[in-house]
Amino acid sequence: MIKGIYTSASGMLPQVKKQEITANNVANAAATGFKKDRLFIKELSEAEKKVFKNKC
Repeated sequence: MIKGIYTSASGMLPQVKKQEITANNVANAAATGFKKDRLFIKELSEAEKKVFKNKC
């Protein structure tokens, strides 16, 4: 049972981080010179797709 709880929690963590980043971006969007935050996991997956596409 505990393993299932850990599995569920590990699936929620990236979603919580994504929500925090989105909230920060929305809250600071009107600030002069604000540069939006990005989720590293998303950036990493996009980079992997580009590398894979170039190899094929």
